[in-house]
Amino acid sequence: MEDEARSIGSSFGTLLRHHRLAAGLSQEELGERAGVSVRGISALERGFRRAPQRETIALLVKALGLNESQRREFEAAGRGRRGPRVAVAGSRTVNPPGSIALGLRPQDARSIPPLSLSRFVGRQRELEEILALMREHRMVTLTGTGGIGKTQTALRAASAFSETTNTNVRFVGLAPLSDPVFVTATIAAALHVEVVSNHRLLETLAAFLKNENQTLLLDNCEHLIQEVAAVADALLRACPNVRILATSREPLRAAGERAYRLPSLGAADSEMLFIERAQAVDSHFNKAASERDRIAALCRRLDGIPLAIELAAGRVNLLTLDALIEKLNERFEVLTGGERTAPSRHQTMRATIGWSYDLLSEYERRVFERFSVFAGGCTLEMATSVCAGAPIAEGDMLAILSSLVEKSLITADTARSEPRYAALELLRQFGRQKLIARGEEQTIARRHALAALEHMQWTWRLCNGHSELWADRNKRELENLRSAIEWAIGASGDAPLAQRLVGNLYIYRNFPMVDRRRWIARAFETVDESTPLAVIADLNLVQAGIAADSMQTERQIASARKALSCYRTLHDSRRMVFAAYFGATGLTCCDRPAEAKQLLEEVMPFAREENSPLGLNDMLRALAMTAYLNGDPDSGRTYLAEALRSSEAMSSELNLFHVLEELAECEFCAGNAGLALKYAQDALVVCRKLVGGRARRQLTLSNISRYLVELARFDEADEHARESLAISLENQQDVIVAWNLQNLAAIAALRNRAAPKPSSTAYARSARTLGFVNARLEQLGAKRDITARPQYERVMAAMSAQLGGETVASLMAEGAALSAEQAIELATCDAI
Repeated sequence: MEDEARSIGSSFGTLLRHHRLAAGLSQEELGERAGVSVRGISALERGFRRAPQRETIALLVKALGLNESQRREFEAAGRGRRGPRVAVAGSRTVNPPGSIALGLRPQDARSIPPLSLSRFVGRQRELEEILALMREHRMVTLTGTGGIGKTQTALRAASAFSETTNTNVRFVGLAPLSDPVFVTATIAAALHVEVVSNHRLLETLAAFLKNENQTLLLDNCEHLIQEVAAVADALLRACPNVRILATSREPLRAAGERAYRLPSLGAADSEMLFIERAQAVDSHFNKAASERDRIAALCRRLDGIPLAIELAAGRVNLLTLDALIEKLNERFEVLTGGERTAPSRHQTMRATIGWSYDLLSEYERRVFERFSVFAGGCTLEMATSVCAGAPIAEGDMLAILSSLVEKSLITADTARSEPRYAALELLRQFGRQKLIARGEEQTIARRHALAALEHMQWTWRLCNGHSELWADRNKRELENLRSAIEWAIGASGDAPLAQRLVGNLYIYRNFPMVDRRRWIARAFETVDESTPLAVIADLNLVQAGIAADSMQTERQIASARKALSCYRTLHDSRRMVFAAYFGATGLTCCDRPAEAKQLLEEVMPFAREENSPLGLNDMLRALAMTAYLNGDPDSGRTYLAEALRSSEAMSSELNLFHVLEELAECEFCAGNAGLALKYAQDALVVCRKLVGGRARRQLTLSNISRYLVELARFDEADEHARESLAISLENQQDVIVAWNLQNLAAIAALRNRAAPKPSSTAYARSARTLGFVNARLEQLGAKRDITARPQYERVMAAMSAQLGGETVASLMAEGAALSAEQAIELATCDAI
């Protein structure tokens, strides 16, 4: 029997030696590759090791690079009857004669984790939270997307834990493994534990660790997740003093595990990391305060992902910051060039994300790719409407999305009543490239546009009563709506679908004016005889709203009338109300109050019958405007009191804001500048809480400036006019820009008139500014605000009294020839 065992061992040993020599390896080199001691290799080749363990055979197959047929032969040679039981090294059991005890290798038993050669930046809060988890739980897993910094953070946390608890740290890098069978052997090799005959390696490992005070850092577990979870569970159950800190792109789901999702770096840490790594490649890199805005913008576009920031910083010796920011439109092309010694998956962001992508199932890949169409995240409902479809069943979407969240490819915000899913921009770009390569881009883009249209129509239905219920949801969907419209109006889009999308923009005042103008122009360009009347009506209603926001009253009236005519034909009384509102307010601003009142009275019954608080509120405010501008502030107050009650019943902050604005104008027209100021300031407080509130408050600020001028509070008036001017310039609201320049000219002139010695130079500058304002309003087809006309006349009188009418006319003619930039510089000059 002993001879038979020796024969089996010799056969395996002969074959092992043959393959080793064929590979050109020494026993030392093979042992290093396989994680087996030289003594163990020698014992196997000489036949003193009987029936090697399965893990040992697998390690040797891998190290020798055997093909499939060689592997089968090798494994067959290694199969045989087990020899006498051998005690684990360090136990009191005596090994039988002739057996070989393979326990600890002769190296230092304390394994040293790899040292980072660059400074660790930030993560103080995260480290404190991770350490707290490690003190409470024996297994903690750091999860997060590729490149987020899991390994370096884990090393830092393990080092800190070791210092405070006097615990050994053993680092086990699992990233190079492709076969889960090597997990136990790799951990054993890191601990210098060798194979023991007649024992499973996991048993040997557990026996060695049973009385050890160790922290195992298992790095990059995601591709071996089931085997790592099983090994971790076995070790934790058998070894009471062992703790495990793992890094993985998804939780291991092992018993007792506590998962910690590592977030992106904050703004300050991102900038610090960029500067640190940039100076590593260019010691003269400029970190002056003047560059901080560019660095901050660059880090934001990289989602605060440390690896992406490091790769971008590595290009500063080739590209300026501005060029880097511009190049980030080609993200994966610029994010290359990592350290040569770094793992290949960390040398480019494409490889890092590709590592995660390759681990997905086919269904997960399809959903990940399709999900990339969402520019601002989405709800489960929207994700299902876009991402489901052959081969993905609707009923599978929640499970697949949840799996992608666990794998750190999608994030889930569950803080709200309706969970929302999103992906970091770098992951979206990768998914989009895969979607294009699969040939599904246009199909998914169309689904996405249809989902956006459904959302817009849902908003129209819901805003019939309680507008604030949809305000927050709309804010979160704006980027998706923008993306859908841009695709639909593009060359490869869908013109009829684009018309329907743009035709639903009536309540979407959050988009910049320049975009709304471009979209409506493009939609009208594609209108033909096949365009449905309802779509034409909706486009004209949107056009009327854009014109109203731009203070282009003639276009506002014309578009509103076209929309109203179409809605009458369609018997759409609800939308008739909104079209009538724009028509009436435009007529009122053009000094045609009688026509405005007639139109409002004609449509008002529909507003009440439709039970549409939003439409009724618009009607009441329009009637109030018609009344107070026609010298009847009492009727205006009555209408606005009802509008105020309606806003409160709807709990609508937006409508409350509009009513307060109208109350301010009503009181100003009635000669109550102080009360007007109070209402306007109340409106400003409400506006600051609204979605898109900054853009909305530009007109309120302009009005407040006008009220303050009336109260001779010129310094405050100047401050509000300048703030409004800045916002209106940002939003390209040329009419409001002109109105603010008029306010600044009025402030300068009237303050000058009140001075002990009025300055002719100050009056001259005001005259030139007003000359530009008049020419600009005429060019834009806009009117001077009716409630601002008395102020304008006072300023003209003051200037004429000081300079003379002819001189003022000449100066205004000079101002009419100024460019916008010259006029703004003139009006904002401190010398005025």
